[in-house]
Amino acid sequence: MLTQYERSMWKSLRTAVVAADSAITTFDYDSMPAALTVKLDMNWRTVQIAAFGKGTENGTAAYTLYARNRGNGPLRVLATGTFTFGTLACTKHPLTKVANADLKWFDTIASTAGELTTSPTLLNSAVNQAVILQFDRGSYEDLYLEIGTLTNVTQIDALISGY
Repeated sequence: MLTQYERSMWKSLRTAVVAADSAITTFDYDSMPAALTVKLDMNWRTVQIAAFGKGTENGTAAYTLYARNRGNGPLRVLATGTFTFGTLACTKHPLTKVANADLKWFDTIASTAGELTTSPTLLNSAVNQAVILQFDRGSYEDLYLEIGTLTNVTQIDALISGY
């Protein structure tokens, strides 16, 4: 029997980031910045992340995706890598629906280190579509997407959903 789950609406994971975050240097349970941490919906079995922003084709944004398990334990690095712009326009902000001719979707996500290096699924990667990083929720309670060096990217926004 096939069980289907309803996908939740997309919500903001990060909004209008224009400069690199201060890197996390301690990996205690409370090391993630509270104001930028997104609690995962308890019903999600799968998590999806997409990103868009402003910049030029092939512009990149370095990232590190952190997670915490339910209740306690160390901060975990799920993935480290880069988002890369394609040419697909994003003519309206996906959440607010406000028109903006300067936005475009990232079409490639590279994951070069972390627990998800070999296990995430990349949907639509490198084909000038909106790439989606998808992975099993596991025991993760919440996530923080740290943005690193921006190269030919003047703004990055990230979205999260699940099912």
